[in-house]
Amino acid sequence: MTRRWLAPDGVIMPDAAQLHVVGIDDRQYLAEQSKVWASKRLGPGDGFDYKAALNAVIKHPRVDSISRKAQLVTNTQQLLSLDLYDQSQDLAFKCPFTLTAQRSERISGLLTYF
Repeated sequence: MTRRWLAPDGVIMPDAAQLHVVGIDDRQYLAEQSKVWASKRLGPGDGFDYKAALNAVIKHPRVDSISRKAQLVTNTQQLLSLDLYDQSQDLAFKCPFTLTAQRSERISGLLTYF
């Protein structure tokens, strides 16, 4: 896949990537979303309860960043290591992993990063 766009003597920099996962506690985000969906209204007295939408918001993946290292609750686990130069096709993978809690906190999400 990568060679299709690479010049004959081209170089990929960096030529390797690792995918990692760590458990996080993001109570602030959950509290903000709870407040937003609990107060959502289309109009005065619309009669709809939007709190049910919160479940979908919480389960939906999001692209974000963490603001404090204190949000990390578990160890970091490497899921995948790739040699980008030799990667010749799109990748689908399954990777079992185990995370170990570093302190007694609720894990509200998984953060994956390269």
